[in-house]
This record gives sequence, C-alpha cells and structure tokens, in this order.
Amino acid sequence: MNAKLLAFALFLSSLTFAHLASAAQPNILFIAIDDLRPEIGAYGVNRAVTPNIDALAAKSVRFDRAYVTYPLCLPSRASMLTGRRIDYSGPGKQREFGTLIELQQTWPASFRKAGYWTATSGKLYHGSVPKVDTAAWDVPGEMWRNGFKDWSPELMKKVVAEAGPKEVVEDFRKNGGGSGSLLYMAVDGDDDILTDGQTASIVMGYLRDRPKDKPFVICAGFSRPHMPWIAPKKYFDLYRDAKIELPKLPEGAKRDLFKEDIGSGVSKDAAQWNEGVTDDEAGELIKGYLASVSYSDAQVGRILTELKKSGQAENTIIILWGDHGYHLTEHGLWRKNTIYHVANRIPLLIHAPGKSAGVCRRIVESIDLYPTLLALTGVSVDGLRLDGRSLVPLLEKTAAEWTHPAFIHANKDHGMVNDQYRYSISNNGIEKLFDLHADPDEWQNLAAVPDQADRVKQMRAAVSEAWKGDVVTEAEPAKAKGKGKKKQ
Repeated sequence: MNAKLLAFALFLSSLTFAHLASAAQPNILFIAIDDLRPEIGAYGVNRAVTPNIDALAAKSVRFDRAYVTYPLCLPSRASMLTGRRIDYSGPGKQREFGTLIELQQTWPASFRKAGYWTATSGKLYHGSVPKVDTAAWDVPGEMWRNGFKDWSPELMKKVVAEAGPKEVVEDFRKNGGGSGSLLYMAVDGDDDILTDGQTASIVMGYLRDRPKDKPFVICAGFSRPHMPWIAPKKYFDLYRDAKIELPKLPEGAKRDLFKEDIGSGVSKDAAQWNEGVTDDEAGELIKGYLASVSYSDAQVGRILTELKKSGQAENTIIILWGDHGYHLTEHGLWRKNTIYHVANRIPLLIHAPGKSAGVCRRIVESIDLYPTLLALTGVSVDGLRLDGRSLVPLLEKTAAEWTHPAFIHANKDHGMVNDQYRYSISNNGIEKLFDLHADPDEWQNLAAVPDQADRVKQMRAAVSEAWKGDVVTEAEPAKAKGKGKKKQ
C-alpha cells in the first residue's frame, strides 16, 4: 500500500473511531427555565401557548409530581447541581451560591472529568458560572451579556405596551434592574433583543460548532418568565383577547394574607393581598407572565430544531426543568419562597434514548437528576454523597413501585409531600397538613383534626429525619452580602 493510500485509510479509521466514540455515550441537553410552573398544555393547562415544550413532552416522560428542595432560585439550583438536600432555612444557612455548590462536585464537573465536552449559556447557576465551578466547562458562558440585564435606556425606547403599579414602572424606567419588579413590558424587536433569545442563539452555535469526537453536555438557561415580564410584542399578542381568571377563594375566606405569608414578596406592598393591585390589574399582569412563558417556549423550539439538524437528536438525553413553582395570586401572593404546594411543584420532562414516552405520577425531586444522569450515561463518580435516587426505573416503567416522598422547605418551614398530603412544621412549632386530593389549593389545615393525629405524627418524624444533620454547615460560612430571601 503506497503512502497516500495508507494515509487515507488511517484518516477513514480515525473518522470511524471518532464516530463510535461520540455514539458510545449519549449526549445531554439540559434546559432550565426560571419561575416556570406546570402551567402549560403538556400538563393539561391550556392557558399558556407552549407548542415546543408540549411537543417535547409528547416524546418524553412527563413527571407530574416533581418538586424542588427550596422554592427560590439560588438554593434550588445549588441543590439540583450538587444532588444534595441543602437546608437554606435561616441565618447561618443562607450562604452565597458559590459556597453552596462547593459542598460537592457538580454534575457538569463530573461529566467534563469523564470526557464530555461541556458548554453552558444563560441562567443555569444563580447568575453566570461562578469561579468555583468554571473548571466544569469547556465553554463557561455568561447569563447576562451586553451589560444591561434586559434593561437599558435604548431598550426602554422600544417598549410599546406596559402594565404594573405606576410607581414600580416609573422606578424601573428610572433606575433599571429590579428583578422582582411586578410589571410587564412588550418591546418592539426580534427574539435576540433580549437575553433569552441571545442564549438560544449561542446554544445553537454550540450544537453546530462543538467538537465531533466527544459526547457533549450543553445547557441552556432561560430567565423568563422571571420578573420583570419583558418579551417581544408578538408574544403578548397571543393573549390580547384572553380572559384571565384568578384563583377562586373558598366561601367565607377573607382577602387577607395569613400572618406567616406576609413578607413572601419583595415589594413595599408585600403585606397586602396581591401586593395591592386590583383583580383586573392582576389579570393583566398575568398576561405578562404568560407572554414570557411563550417567549421561553419559542427559544426551546429553536434549540430543539438545531439539535435535530445536528444529527444527534436520537443520541441525546433532553431534560427540561423548572427551578421552582410560582404564585400567580394564589393565597394573595405573587412569586415564590413559600411552603405552598404551588411554589414547590415544577415541570420536569426527560427524554432519554431508548426509553418510551409516558406520564409518571410518582413523587420525584430535583436532587434525583444527578444520579439519573450518571445512570443513563454509565458515568461513575467516586466519593459522591447523593441525597436523591436514579429515576431510570420510572423512565423504564412510569408506574413502577416507588414509595419516596419529596422533602421541601421554605422560609421558616420544613415539610414533605406524599401522594395525597402536604405537611409542614415551622420553627416555632406550627404544623399544617393539607389533603391535596380534596383541597388542592390548600385552604383547610387538618393538622389539629383528631383523625389525622397518627398521620401528623408520622410525617413529623419523617421530616425531622430528612433534615437531620445540616449539610450546609459542612462548608465554611460565606461572607454574605445579603440574605437569601431577596435572592431571585
């Protein structure tokens, strides 16, 4: 064989080897969406227009009862990335994000060490990739770009419609920022005029330009529908004529916040029902949330289309994850950071090669994702403490035997959710028990009902055991710049 033929044969051999190497392990596409509650067609709620997420759900296992450890961006994401049940409930525990994820090697770091090519863009972490985890990424993309965090004087000139309390809108326009601002703004422009559109474009570039000789982990983190609800006008147009119904109050209930719920919001009006806005104003604001959901859905669609073009769709695990639930005036509240079921339940979709689509009604947790990814890829990592468990048995059989509850906490409460009940106990001993079948909106506290005494005792003991041993104290206290309650 002459030299040219030998060189050509070696070249073909290297291509074949590279192809086999990349096909040997599945890729991972992880999509995180901020503040997304299961208010989408895939979950039987048709208020939000989400054709792309719904299409992904149709070929995935849709987990109907998925929960986060703590319903706030910072601790929820730290728990998901480390696979640890992190207690974030009070002084000394509300640490900086970087401190929390130092508790354990994150799953992106585990995959890079295992030979995966890793790239992220947008809000996967609590902001951009922190310095303590940059080694997890070949491409540690940013959350915010162009120096304005979806606010700038130039962007404000493109606003064609807005709603919200007058002083909130005026302050936002004057000072910018305001990640908890109760308002919406429709802007005249294409998707890439805002951060989430840019994130989608960057992730599409990762899919096109990645090394072809390695499996990949690519993560896309979308900020919307986090407040403020800013999106291109075309997404608001989807809801122009929509009639928004607010959650119904049970007969005899007063429009007053429960004492323990006061302060869950971040505005000066957080002690008022719906933060002082009228029902009509609240309905209009919810359109901003829905428009933002549709905007994120469109970005998901762009990425999934690019994945298909890449030829890797059949060998890619796709996970779509919401970082916590959300109040849209339930119990007179906006936002999250409460122990209510609506704040802790999330959308979770997992599409895995070789696994059938379906609906799983078992109780699962965000901390289950780390061991699930390891099991699906065959990656082995020594020395980890994973507080969750692999969901592979449920991906293989959605009705498989599964007796695990979800353990949750928020503010001053620790609790749990099982198939029928949500229980919590506050740091001053106040207990609550709700029957989610008979009372899904959680208005009738059964904790003091004599017939429930044994159940309360059992759930109290389970919660105490689950939170025994504060995992956060294994890290050094952070030099905190503020309390976690205000972190979005």
